Amino acid sequence: MASGLYRQSITLAKTRLANSIDTASKRKYIVADGLSNNDRLAAFKELDKYCKEDISKIGNALENVDKWNDKWIKFIYELQESQIVKEQEHYDKFAIGTTEEQGYLTMMDVAVDALRILREKSKELEAEIVNLEKIINPDARPDVKAVLRNEEPYLRFNIPTSQTPNVHLPELRLGEYYGDVSKWKSFWDNFVASVDNTSLPDIQKLSYLCGTLRGKARDVIAGYSLTSENYKIVVEILKRKFGDPSNIKMALNAELMNLPRSKENTSEVCRTFCRIEQICRQLEDLCQDLENPTTMMLIEGKLPYWLLREVYKQKMNDSSWTVKKMREYVETTLSTQECMERVEREIHGNSFQRPNNDRKPQVGFKKPPLDRSKSSENIRNNVDFNRSTMNVNSSILKRDEDSDEELDEKLGRIVISI
Repeated sequence: MASGLYRQSITLAKTRLANSIDTASKRKYIVADGLSNNDRLAAFKELDKYCKEDISKIGNALENVDKWNDKWIKFIYELQESQIVKEQEHYDKFAIGTTEEQGYLTMMDVAVDALRILREKSKELEAEIVNLEKIINPDARPDVKAVLRNEEPYLRFNIPTSQTPNVHLPELRLGEYYGDVSKWKSFWDNFVASVDNTSLPDIQKLSYLCGTLRGKARDVIAGYSLTSENYKIVVEILKRKFGDPSNIKMALNAELMNLPRSKENTSEVCRTFCRIEQICRQLEDLCQDLENPTTMMLIEGKLPYWLLREVYKQKMNDSSWTVKKMREYVETTLSTQECMERVEREIHGNSFQRPNNDRKPQVGFKKPPLDRSKSSENIRNNVDFNRSTMNVNSSILKRDEDSDEELDEKLGRIVISI
């Protein structure tokens, strides 16, 4: 049996998919101004109907292309090795595409984006409809049907196997890879566990791999035919390009360096520190020693002032302070802070207000401005007050090394240097 049936069916399905996307892209979701609420409601319902029709048409066409792609891959899998070379040329032309013609795998990516946009638009239209119905008939009970929405479609390949012909294996959900070297390891580990370590033939492993690559990553392997021999070649090229440990280290260190200082609120600090921890763990996996002053200062530079102050209090009391201890202390402090805020919200029903210890360090004393409207006697009193205060301030600056003012001064220099 030749693959002409698959090529013909996919061509028809691809044309239908392209037409559906084109129709949806030309539709204008605009409601004229000056309409009554009833007319606006009718207009939004009409637009929502068209939007759902477009979603249905694109989704059905995408599913049809996907179905024939599965059948074609299964057909290739069952061919003799001598027949695969010619068949893969047809597959390259139709699936991956050429410089003259877009492959249907790319068209499927476009359809995925179109569905995402249309589903977001449908949610907006549904919200407008609900609001207008409440305005028109405020006493009526809302009658909004729950709509089950799937996640974004993805390329699905059913795994054929001669050993277990009666078993329906679950669909593989493989993440997409765009060429970010810092994300290569997680992508490749997932691919190895899901595909590379299986008993699938190399030609189908390559088909899976090509289906997950996007953007820069796909460009790197452009031109390689879908053959068993090319699987290991393509894998080696990708590993050299994106999996080189020195390049990954460089990218991770650059990301840590360019990570902006966290904002003051706890949720933002937790988000920033979570990314710092992810970077540190990846660097540790690559055998980079993090116990050095540069790494410590980089991490300190990402913390807000109130947390940095607590870290330095702890650091000054520990002569064997390390990056590992600092990370553990920050994690514990943030966990405690989150717990306190959660309890505060449960008790009082409002946001937890952290005490304002975020003042910037000030060295010396700044005189309060004189009020020129005061009498000369009051001005003299102000001057006397300033002198006495300066004397007090002078004694404060001479306190022991662990004083808050000295700590603030040290922190001020650190913040400025960072």
